[in-house]
Formats: sequence, C-alpha cells, structure tokens
Amino acid sequence: MQEGKDTLREVTRVWEQVFQRAPIGPEENFFDLGGDSIAAIRIITAIHANTDVELPLISIFDHPTCAELATLFERVAMAHNRMRQQEPGLRARGDT
Repeated sequence: MQEGKDTLREVTRVWEQVFQRAPIGPEENFFDLGGDSIAAIRIITAIHANTDVELPLISIFDHPTCAELATLFERVAMAHNRMRQQEPGLRARGDT
C-alpha cells in the first residue's frame, strides 16, 4: 500500500469487497455497516495479504472507520519499516 490517499483508497476497496457494497465513505463506521468478527477477520487478513504488515484483529474495533484504520496502518507500516532497517526478519505488530 502507498501512503495517504492511496492507503485510504486500498482500505476502502477491501471494505467494499467484504461488505459487498460501494461506495463506502472514509468515515462510515464498521459496526453501522453490519460489521462483525468474521468481517473483521476478512478485512485484516486481506490487508495483511497485500502487505507485509500485520495488524492485530482488535485494530478494527478500536479504529472502526476506513480513515482511522488507514491512519493506523500507515503508523504501523512506518514502525515496521524502521524495524526492518534495524533488524531484518522482525515483523511489525499493531501494538508497537
């Protein structure tokens, strides 16, 4: 994923696939869309499949909009990149 608007666009695309509806706005709430634990797993898994950054499942419950989740992803990705530069082989986690 790219930074900024590209990240938000990709996160939104994943949500649209999972919820099978479009468009989904950046501030629409996961729970208002009918989100549940299965949808959360599908979203987090899809994001991880497209990147080498792993967000914990609880991320979607703590950051329940596309905009919030995209912002979190960017923060975790930056931390992940710093860790990779310092010690190759480490994986980023959402709680860093």
